[in-house]
Amino acid sequence: MMFVSCAIIALFLLAHTTHSGVTVGGTLRKSTVWNEAESPYYVVSDVGVPPNLTLTIEAGVQIIFDNDFEILIKGGSLKVLGTTKQFVRFTSGFAGKKWMVTFKASNLSQSIITSAQFSGPKPAVQSANAENNPIQNQGELLLQFCVFVNGSEITSNGGSGIIFNETYFLSKSSLVLRNVFINDSKLTNGYGSMEPIYLVNSYIVNSSIRATASKYGIHLNSCVVYNTSIELFYGYPSTVHIDNSTLNNVYVKGNAGQTSTMLLSISRSTFQNGSITGGFHGTNIQLDDSRLIYVNVLGVAGDDDSYRQTYFALRHSTFDNGSLVLRNYKVDLISSNISLAQSPLVIGTNSIIQCSSITRTTETNENMIGIEANSIIIKESSIYNFRIGIRLFKTCTILSSNIYNNLLYNIENQGPYTIQAKENWWGTTNETEIDNKIYDYYDNLNFGQVVYSNYSMILLEHNNGNSVADLGFWKRVALFYM
Repeated sequence: MMFVSCAIIALFLLAHTTHSGVTVGGTLRKSTVWNEAESPYYVVSDVGVPPNLTLTIEAGVQIIFDNDFEILIKGGSLKVLGTTKQFVRFTSGFAGKKWMVTFKASNLSQSIITSAQFSGPKPAVQSANAENNPIQNQGELLLQFCVFVNGSEITSNGGSGIIFNETYFLSKSSLVLRNVFINDSKLTNGYGSMEPIYLVNSYIVNSSIRATASKYGIHLNSCVVYNTSIELFYGYPSTVHIDNSTLNNVYVKGNAGQTSTMLLSISRSTFQNGSITGGFHGTNIQLDDSRLIYVNVLGVAGDDDSYRQTYFALRHSTFDNGSLVLRNYKVDLISSNISLAQSPLVIGTNSIIQCSSITRTTETNENMIGIEANSIIIKESSIYNFRIGIRLFKTCTILSSNIYNNLLYNIENQGPYTIQAKENWWGTTNETEIDNKIYDYYDNLNFGQVVYSNYSMILLEHNNGNSVADLGFWKRVALFYM
């Protein structure tokens, strides 16, 4: 009877010990393994991993932060070795100022985080500067098959790059997130020359991306981004590159300021439902080989010279059911098909439209203006199905294009300058009909003449070279996440 009672007590104590877990804190004196048998681990003070030591966290372990403490890797290494069946779980009920895991003055390539779940509101993982230390982070930190939820955050604050000059920058470290899921969380990088963040084959949902670092910035490749904001932060050079990805309900906002720049590039992607808002001085937006549907693009720019260094390009792309208002931006619309849901398409001085088609969507009111611009060049393009095809205020050259089927005017000259519009197709060879669709000097002596000599006798064919692939699959993926 005594033996049975002791056995029961022993089993009770064992169960109690297993359930209560282990408290951890302080600087490691030797390489350490946290295992599932002793889980959960309660972090009751900062855990430090110094040089030449490794903290290994095995599959199935749960780490709970009781207060504003962190696991600091400073010269050592961290190996989080979860599996797809047994994640390592980091949780905290405290937001605090410290990250769950911070890397300083370390070789990031010696660490790895795989199959881990970070649940906020406490921020998850950051690389950071080591204050007053000549040694900073280097190498590549890989986070793979991870989940970030409930207000979590991933940040690069390492600043471990070397600037050789204004155009060449060597990053000594980077964060790579591969096959991760980010929901209701943040992805940010610090100001100036912070190391880049690369996301590959990942999902970002109901979250925010905040890029404030220049040069390499934040890269998304083969990702799905849904219901997320992307901010290129005011006051610092900012860079975001998106390639081969799907965006749905995404809102991009950038404001570069008068002494800094921002670069947004989207290539080989589909972007459905959302907006891109560019700032003034130094804004650079480039969209290539992509399809945009129900996207509104607005360039916020004033009228003085400090707003002039702004640029927008749409190349080899399709732009459906959206708006393009880019006043005082230099714009290149090259080999693209554009259908406007809102008008007019507004572009700045020295812009070029080449091998492109611009019309209105069938759902919109036909009382629309197609293009409103100052000094621009239009070549080998088509502008049709508007109330007024092109409204111009300064000199312009229109060559070898189709300007036709616009209800009131094909061209409306609202400036005192002569418009050269030669070798174009006007929808007819009847010069009276051509004249009737042109508003210029002969309608108002205050305005310049539109010279349309050597007009084409037939509709001109243009090979716009639009290489946008069939993105139907990605469209279906995006719709799935709506």
